[in-house]
Amino acid sequence: MKKLLGFLIIVISCFSNNVSASLINLTLSGQLTVHSLNGDLNGTFSSGDLARLKLTYNTNSPDSLALNPEIGIYQSAITAYNLHLGGKYSASSSSSNLEVFNPTASNQDGFFVRTIPDIHQMIAPSVNGLDLTEVFFSLIDKQGAWLDSDLLPAGFLPLADIEGKSFRIDFGEDDYLTGTIDNMSVTTVPIPAAAWLFGSALLGFVAFSTRRTP
Repeated sequence: MKKLLGFLIIVISCFSNNVSASLINLTLSGQLTVHSLNGDLNGTFSSGDLARLKLTYNTNSPDSLALNPEIGIYQSAITAYNLHLGGKYSASSSSSNLEVFNPTASNQDGFFVRTIPDIHQMIAPSVNGLDLTEVFFSLIDKQGAWLDSDLLPAGFLPLADIEGKSFRIDFGEDDYLTGTIDNMSVTTVPIPAAAWLFGSALLGFVAFSTRRTP
């Protein structure tokens, strides 16, 4: 009985640990404006069409967006990626990189995120012979600061503080879609303490039982 009690204490303490990580689902959507110099996107997309982008990432990843990103490339920071354009085209990926950069020297705090430079490999067929090459989105708060560890540490987003909300979807230099992000949502899926903790607890119980066996 004492052995069983010891086992229960170990297991309960294992599952009473704080959540060590979370999966974050960030969903952005807004209406499109079509920019097409030669009209290659006209008829396929119309101003007012809806774009919806959903990103999933892990707060416990060393390359996670939630870890106050600096300028640079975050390898495999996104664990799932879904893009829907005008109800006509969609792209998805199980893993992708993020690039965080500052496009203008005059706005040092206004960082943008570029997602999946190779997104054209996931969307088929091409749009009137044009491949979707890049997707950009930006979220800047009223103080002009990029999302940092105070704004997105574990899955919440203070929507009232977000002032700059925009995206751009490129099919090439002369053909692209832009829009203002009208809706944003963030949901958190907690990941319990890693399974190896449970395994460690079992090993500890086995060792405890072995030592107490006459």
